[in-house]
Amino acid sequence: MAANFERALSLVLKHEGGWSDDPADPGGATNLGVTIGTLSLWLGRRPRRRCGH
Repeated sequence: MAANFERALSLVLKHEGGWSDDPADPGGATNLGVTIGTLSLWLGRRPRRRCGH
């Protein structure tokens, strides 16, 4: 199972490997495949933006 996870993670990060804030994407701002909404739920608050993003 660990080998499958490593392979899957490698494939996901090829396509979800960085910052994106495409207005046409209903998921909103995303970094490394994690939407801002998911991060907000995990943190229990809205994340702060860093300079340059």
